[in-house]
Amino acid sequence: MELAATTADVLGSAEGGDVPLLLKVEGARPHSLVVRFQEREKVPGDGQRFERVTLVCSGRSATLGPCEFERDPLLNHTPLGVPPLGDGHLVFLEHVYDFSQLFANGRITELSQKVRQLPLLWGRKATIQPAFRDFTSQLLYDFQVYRGLFDTLDRSLSTEPLPVRDSVHRVATQAEYANFKRFFDEQLAALEGAVKDFGRQDHERHGYFFRKQLWDLIQASEFMLRTNLKPRGYAGDSLMMRMVYEREFRGATLFSKFMHRHPLDTRAAEAVRNRRSLLAKAMRAACGRAAPRAKARVLSVACGPLWELRDVLTGKEDFEALELVLLDQDPLALADAKGTITALEAAYGARLQAALVRDSVRTMLRTPNLSSRFGSFDLAYSMGLFDYLTPPVARAVLAKLWEVVAPGGELVVGNYHVKNETRVYMEYWMDWAIYHRTEAELLELAADLPGAEARVTFEETGTQMFLSVKRP
Repeated sequence: MELAATTADVLGSAEGGDVPLLLKVEGARPHSLVVRFQEREKVPGDGQRFERVTLVCSGRSATLGPCEFERDPLLNHTPLGVPPLGDGHLVFLEHVYDFSQLFANGRITELSQKVRQLPLLWGRKATIQPAFRDFTSQLLYDFQVYRGLFDTLDRSLSTEPLPVRDSVHRVATQAEYANFKRFFDEQLAALEGAVKDFGRQDHERHGYFFRKQLWDLIQASEFMLRTNLKPRGYAGDSLMMRMVYEREFRGATLFSKFMHRHPLDTRAAEAVRNRRSLLAKAMRAACGRAAPRAKARVLSVACGPLWELRDVLTGKEDFEALELVLLDQDPLALADAKGTITALEAAYGARLQAALVRDSVRTMLRTPNLSSRFGSFDLAYSMGLFDYLTPPVARAVLAKLWEVVAPGGELVVGNYHVKNETRVYMEYWMDWAIYHRTEAELLELAADLPGAEARVTFEETGTQMFLSVKRP
């Protein structure tokens, strides 16, 4: 079932008594809904049963089966200062619903619906080119043979004390990870050659087949497992970004550590780390423009874990020069951002003026006058958002952000370039498809901004580009 993939709120009612209780869906977990009841005096008690729930979005509706309301004290326990989220959640009793795509595209799926689709999914095998089928089989065999060497080593360590296991893993990593990386890179080059003539639909079908065949390998990597499962409903969430920044060998076995680390050593991941210095430079420039009259006001949209602040706040005086507004639709991303700020405040014994705003792009787009809500900013930026926006939506979001850029201020957005050499890796192994653009396509997004001075720059790898739009 689908609601409209729209900018509107998801509203509804829960029916279980004489009068339906009106509600608003404020969050979607994979299999439950976080809701706030509109009539505050009628918030139900813990365990109250409802026979059905009707959700409405932009005139379209969906009816869901019986459920219970459960209060969740963690929703309103926000020691990090993240705005409270809902009264509790609805847990469904007779159907297994998947709400992970509710806010992304308005889609709700149900387990039996997925089961009915199995013949269609099995039928996809017929569309796979025999040469690609053989290629995938050989690639899987080579990886499993390589894995067997590491698994044999790990089995031999099972009776060793933990310090011994850690020491052997450390030595093996120093000795063998470079060889494993070379092997993986060669396999990626072969994959790129195998799919170089595919069209978009070919990529989708063959990528799905590829991931199903290699699922056991993908699960070995904590990072790639998360990009595939998308527990928050989208790839590139704040925890994934934290993994990119931390760039660790993470996993219980030597093979899992290597599999986790490899995607973090790609050009695409390096570009994410490189953009920190670009943002630090932009923030310092904003502080220079604002001083000495006031603090520099900075807006970060889809802020994520905010690791770039580590390159900006390097002394107490830096805390006094900035005022931040951090916007993200994911409360866990806001919690990560607040955690970054709290850690830096503790390290320097200083306080940062920062407001955390849980809001979505669609809400931002329908706000008539954004500057009346947030004020104006010396710098507004968004690094990962535009990779997921179609050209019409990207132009609309850019125009909306342009409204809040102060005279002399700057708007900066990031986007991966069409020559991203990690693209096939991301799409086939990670199920991570994004909108790649050329310089001209990125500049075109700003073509209608009044008074804009736009240019495109690149980070060191040339993988990610940045549209800088300055207001005179």
